[in-house]
Amino acid sequence: MKVVNVNQDRETDYAQHSVLTNQLSWKSVITNFLGPSMFNSQKVFLLLKYFKKYSDISTVVTDLDLSAVVAASMAKKKVILVTERYGSTISLIPPKNLKEAGFKFNNIEISEIQTAMRELFEWCLNLTDLIVTDCPYDSSLDNNTYFKSLLDKGKAKFVGPMIRDTTKFSPKTKQEVFSKLGLPVDAILITASIGGTAMFIENKKRMQNFYIQVFKKLHNWNPNIRMLLLARDNDLEVPKGIISLKYLPDWFSLLQASDLVLAHPGWITVTELSSLRVPSIFCLSSPKEYHEWDEFVRLKDFGFVTNFNLNERNLLIDAKTLLTSTENRHHLFNNAYQTVAPFNNGTETVSRMIHTIANERK
Repeated sequence: MKVVNVNQDRETDYAQHSVLTNQLSWKSVITNFLGPSMFNSQKVFLLLKYFKKYSDISTVVTDLDLSAVVAASMAKKKVILVTERYGSTISLIPPKNLKEAGFKFNNIEISEIQTAMRELFEWCLNLTDLIVTDCPYDSSLDNNTYFKSLLDKGKAKFVGPMIRDTTKFSPKTKQEVFSKLGLPVDAILITASIGGTAMFIENKKRMQNFYIQVFKKLHNWNPNIRMLLLARDNDLEVPKGIISLKYLPDWFSLLQASDLVLAHPGWITVTELSSLRVPSIFCLSSPKEYHEWDEFVRLKDFGFVTNFNLNERNLLIDAKTLLTSTENRHHLFNNAYQTVAPFNNGTETVSRMIHTIANERK
């Protein structure tokens, strides 16, 4: 395997600055955000160079990097797109919702942005040989999308969670995890995770403080409760009973040792928690975090426990219910979680599809 970094700015931690501003304009959305990240002409040229240089490459597998789709198509390579989205995020949200969230924009300009991104996304879908998704179809959200027609034709396929094989993974025991974190053996562990691609820094700070305040009240309710706060900051001051870390590598072991997880609705996290059947509440800090709005609405439709705009009262009620009610947990696992993770071998399924396509004559 050869790894090539084609990221021009060499950015490695996107959680320390805001990507967008309150003003949605062609410059802020396309020039400063989607242009450099999702569809970048410089990256098309770089990838095209590598695809030509390594001529034995037959198949390109990419996530929602439309630059890679276009470069692979130009190089006459087979293309498999892996996506958790049925469309480009900015084009999925009605302007009235963006306005209600507090964004400022020109109506004509936002329409032009949404149309351009919708047509670009659909054009790139057509360039692919196969599309695989770990996101189940939702009739209330997806019925009128172009993606739906590709699901109907079989060009797009839902494959379940594309994570490591949980049946072959041996996580550390709960006692080992607790010992490493310095937790008492009888602790009730809540893992609270801040999103890694925070669009607005102020919302990241709000969520950090929100989790701390929630912990204080839950700790008063049950003194055995402890919190591991993955805060995306190294210098956050926290009360006794909270362990604040920027990052923890052994994520799977931590999830399986947790009694409750508070997480942003990033789809990889959703599929992991669903596959592992970990009691969870998915929190959207603000309607301005529109990059996760589609996932959040989808989770509500599927019956997951969600929390909108950092509602402390609702979170306390839901957290106590999930920590104390076996019946509620089993209902969640057998319905909402089963929708997202009806089977856990998505990665193996995709690998077989890649192998088949890579060996077909084009």
